[in-house]
Amino acid sequence: MKTFANLIYKKAIDYAGKKHSTKLLAFISFIESFIFPLPTDIFLIPMIIAKRNRYLFLIILATIFSVLGGMIGYFIGYYFWDILQPYFIKLYSGFEINFENFKEKFLKIGWILVMIGGFTPFPYKIITVSCGILNVNFLLFTFFSAISRFLRFFLVGYIVYKFGEQTKKIVDKYFNIITIIIIILISLYFII
Repeated sequence: MKTFANLIYKKAIDYAGKKHSTKLLAFISFIESFIFPLPTDIFLIPMIIAKRNRYLFLIILATIFSVLGGMIGYFIGYYFWDILQPYFIKLYSGFEINFENFKEKFLKIGWILVMIGGFTPFPYKIITVSCGILNVNFLLFTFFSAISRFLRFFLVGYIVYKFGEQTKKIVDKYFNIITIIIIILISLYFII
């Protein structure tokens, strides 16, 4: 999967400077929230490298379309789960296990889990569909999704803006560590 992601990343770099590249970013951000297997970051990073002066616009664009896609994921879980369940299980082999883990943890820590799920490398699509299946409060789901997705894209986007080309190495090497630190801080904020 990592080789495929690198290939996509290289293609995204080639496409990033083109006129309609922001439409691609919006589309990828949207479908990644409920079906697309690759994270938006693979497209966001080269876009910001190519259009550094528009980094904040690109972050906001990715956030808006990611949350809109998350709403679709929510509605898939809420309205169509009985029909689509076999397809999701085939497409995402670990979906059932991840869903059960999400369900168990959601009952314990609630909205912190949506914040963590929207921010971390954990597949956001599992969060969106699971929230629909569990019939969690839609407005709160949307609110916490917006915050967590913005924080994630802002972290990645700002690092790219600040460090340019060397960002890919930084993100690949330290993103999980940075994510863990931020999760701890967010958790402490909500617990204390």
